[in-house]
Amino acid sequence: MGGFRIVDQSSGQEYAFRSAQIAWLLKEKVIDLPQVLDEELDDKSDADWIAKALACTQSAWFLLNSIARL
Repeated sequence: MGGFRIVDQSSGQEYAFRSAQIAWLLKEKVIDLPQVLDEELDDKSDADWIAKALACTQSAWFLLNSIARL
């Protein structure tokens, strides 16, 4: 379980690696990391601001109730 999948651009073959293997491949210059922009990461965010606000509100409510019981 876990690890990373890398697809060979020329053949389409998928390979699975663990983090230590990826570090070795990067160190030996066998692979290059792709450049990822902040906009691309923000685009992948699953939750919008309403969901984040709801989660923060629930956390604050839980914290206040826990403190009140002390």
